[in-house]
Amino acid sequence: MTLVGTVRKNKQILPANMQAHKERAVYSSNFAFSKEATVCSYVPKKNKAVIMLSSLHMSPIIQSNKETAKPEIILYYNKTKSGVNNMDKLLAEYTVKRRTNRWPLALFYNIIDIAALAAYIIYMEHNPQLVSSDRRRKFLKSLSLQLCGKNIEERSKNCIVTSKLHVRSAMQDVLGQELRPSISFGYATYKSQTRRDSTGRVAVVGSCYLYRELKRKQRKTRKACTNCRKPVCDEHAVTRPTCNICFERCN
Repeated sequence: MTLVGTVRKNKQILPANMQAHKERAVYSSNFAFSKEATVCSYVPKKNKAVIMLSSLHMSPIIQSNKETAKPEIILYYNKTKSGVNNMDKLLAEYTVKRRTNRWPLALFYNIIDIAALAAYIIYMEHNPQLVSSDRRRKFLKSLSLQLCGKNIEERSKNCIVTSKLHVRSAMQDVLGQELRPSISFGYATYKSQTRRDSTGRVAVVGSCYLYRELKRKQRKTRKACTNCRKPVCDEHAVTRPTCNICFERCN
C-alpha cells in the first residue's frame, strides 16, 4: 500500500528550501528523499509552492516535453485524485456528521456517509430512469426511514417514551399514524389531565408542600401526588416499578 498526497506548508518537519520564496523560479521543483518517502515542492506561480508527499515515487522524474515541467508525483496525483475529491464533495452535501471530540464517533459518522453514498450509486445503476434533480435527497430520506422505522415502531410501544409530547410528535411524523398518549401504571387520569406550557413540557403545578413544611422555602415542581393531587418534588416522591402486565395494559 502506498500514499500520495499534499502536505500543509506549516509543518515544521519540512526543510526550508521546500517553502515558496522570491528567489525560486516558476515551474521549478525541489526534492527530498528518505528510505520510506519522497517530498516534492513545485512552484506553479510566483511565491506559491505545492508540496507533495509520496511513498510510491523514489526518483526525481520531471515532465520535460512541456513548459510547466511538472514532476511525476504531481501528474500522478492529478490523474488519480478525482475520485476522492468527488466523493468528499458529495459527502459534504448530505452528511450525518455532528461536532464531537470522540474520534470513534467521528469515524462512525464517516462510515455511514460513505455507505449511504455507495448504496445510492448502486441504486442508480439499477434505476437509471430516475432523473429528478433531488433524487439523492429522496433516496437518503427513504433509506433513513427504512433503517430507523422498525426501531421507532418498537419504541412507540413504550409508555415512558411516548408520554413526552415532542417525542410522540416526532414518532407520528415518521410512522405516519397518530399515537395516543401513553399512560403509566397508577395515574392514568392524572396523565390525561396534565397541563402543558408553550414548549410542550408539563406546566409547573406549584411548590412542593413537604419541602415547604420542612425547610420553610419554596421548590417549584411539575409533579403532583396521584392521590391527594398536592405538588411534590422528586426528593419527596416515590417511583413505583411497573410489571409487564401493566406495561402492556397501558399501550
